[in-house]
Amino acid sequence: MEEAWQQEKRGVMQMEVSGERLIEDLIDEYEMQVTKLAYLYVKDWSTAQDITQEVFIKAFHALHQFNQHSSYKTWIYRGRGTNH
Repeated sequence: MEEAWQQEKRGVMQMEVSGERLIEDLIDEYEMQVTKLAYLYVKDWSTAQDITQEVFIKAFHALHQFNQHSSYKTWIYRGRGTNH
């Protein structure tokens, strides 16, 4: 019983690490584009950066929902991971 629990815990930890790596890659790839899009709406760079941070936080928490029916870029831009 203890061994099964330890294996499950290791699996969850590995998923978290791979999710962190993935979100870091997505931020590197799309942060500026998302910030510029947000800026077009709010006309304030600082607010656009705050919005961008929220977008990626929500995307991180919703990575398990990504089903590969679109690209990550499309998924992020459409807010699929943001409970819409």
